[in-house]
Amino acid sequence: MTTEDLEQIGKLLDASLEPIKKNMATKSDLEANNRVLGTIFKIELASTRQEIISVVKAGFQETAKQIKRIEQKHDKKLGDHEERIERLEQDTSPAIPHKN
Repeated sequence: MTTEDLEQIGKLLDASLEPIKKNMATKSDLEANNRVLGTIFKIELASTRQEIISVVKAGFQETAKQIKRIEQKHDKKLGDHEERIERLEQDTSPAIPHKN
């Protein structure tokens, strides 16, 4: 192979690589793309965070309501039991005082 042959091969390679070079992203292209994606991700994460906070808050509020209902139910039952005990004590032994 002569020098001219090698030069022609080099030119052919350069010519065949030219479309690839034109379509290849540069470092600045990638950096710009990363900045845009970073902004999009931050917005999505902030939105998702707010949704999670909202759902957790609603869950806690519902749990608090259920706890209050259970407390009210138990308070009523406790009151009923206390009344029954007092009536039983009055009916069975009015002369013996109850010791606490």
